[in-house]
Amino acid sequence: MGSLPSTLLGAAAVVALAPAGGPETTTLGVRPPTTASAAPVGPAPGCARAAELRARVPGLREAGRLDRALRAIVRANELCPA
Repeated sequence: MGSLPSTLLGAAAVVALAPAGGPETTTLGVRPPTTASAAPVGPAPGCARAAELRARVPGLREAGRLDRALRAIVRANELCPA
């Protein structure tokens, strides 16, 4: 029975030192400061190329080049999801 109080004290210490809050807190229970990130000024460079590819699709379809049109759409979506 001599070890029961020390076990309870150990458990109480673990509970007292556990961080309060969710995963956004650190070990000490304090949230790290947020930093402002630079927002992009314009569209991503890939989006300009994607727009070019998407503009070609109607002409490719009219020419019957359906496989090429499909590949252009897939590549455009990889570069810049619409």
